[in-house]
Amino acid sequence: HLRFLGTISFRDPVRPEVKDALAKVTQAGIRTGIVTGDHRGTAEAVAQELGMHVDRDQVIEGAELDTLSDAALQERLPIVKIISRVSPEGKVRVAKLFQEFGQVVAMTGDGLNDAASLKQADIGVAMGSGTAIAKDVSDLILLDDNFSTIVAAIEEGRRISENIRKVIVYLFASLFDELILIGGALLAGIALPLNALQILFVNFIVESFHATSFAFEDHIDYLFYGKRRFTRHLFDKEMAFLTFAIGLPSSILLFVLYAVFLRQGIDPMMAKTFIFAAFGSYSLFVIFSVRSLRKPIWAYNPFENPVLMLGVFAGLGAMLAAVYWPFLQNILGTVALPLPWLAGVFAVGIANIIAIEAGKWVLRKWRLNG
Repeated sequence: HLRFLGTISFRDPVRPEVKDALAKVTQAGIRTGIVTGDHRGTAEAVAQELGMHVDRDQVIEGAELDTLSDAALQERLPIVKIISRVSPEGKVRVAKLFQEFGQVVAMTGDGLNDAASLKQADIGVAMGSGTAIAKDVSDLILLDDNFSTIVAAIEEGRRISENIRKVIVYLFASLFDELILIGGALLAGIALPLNALQILFVNFIVESFHATSFAFEDHIDYLFYGKRRFTRHLFDKEMAFLTFAIGLPSSILLFVLYAVFLRQGIDPMMAKTFIFAAFGSYSLFVIFSVRSLRKPIWAYNPFENPVLMLGVFAGLGAMLAAVYWPFLQNILGTVALPLPWLAGVFAVGIANIIAIEAGKWVLRKWRLNG
């Protein structure tokens, strides 16, 4: 004999911080979807709790997924927000199709059924409470099972990526100077403006101090927001443009100045020392502008990075010693520059900052129109 006493419901609530975290990644240009083996109604209820507006045509159930061809599924994936009742094979298929779009795919999971899709994804994220096999095939493990930790990891990853981009632009631009100055002199049949020791001194002594300061840049560009597309490659078209915008004007300016000095009959040692000083110290100026590859220099405080300031002062001290300390003069082949020549070195640095800011302005317009 059975008697009805009541009903029991079980609910696994969404963590309160997940809704804000999801809104944050959406602002960052990251698309989030629910791919689950649970019932459609369960997935839609979770989406509603997270603040996701889901239309009928934005949901695909596993049975329908299995009947769609790859071509038909690719047409629907750009708008789909929920895939329910999906099999492990279906999850892998969805990940592959997104990757064929050129998307960087991250998947989360905790069970045996998630292992294949976690391995297929570019970034597999396993829960710390998940199964051993899910953890083994994943790239990241969330020890706290918290979606907000993924947000923090993305933010930190973008900061590191952007700082690496700054270092690449900064150092490649310096290589431009060396190539144009040395190659131009060889082609023009004039004396080389720099010797090997001077180039090594600039690369290893002057630039090494403040180039490392980019590692300490923190959210100057607010990279977590906006429409910028993050690619798999660090050196893309934007990077190439900035490298040319920074390195080419400086290289041409220094070479033209050197050629004019020689034509005017100026002491070759004085001319070479000026080029060496301008070549070595211009990086001390432009690093303030390269701190942001997006904002104009007047939109942020260029002096707020203490490590950068320490590196600049160290590099400036090294350049002054190279030009005015007799010991280094004998080694590097330099002579003391009079004050007017020193002012010229300063003017070259300012001119380079102007050139960089012009290049950044063009790039901002390019992004807006693109």
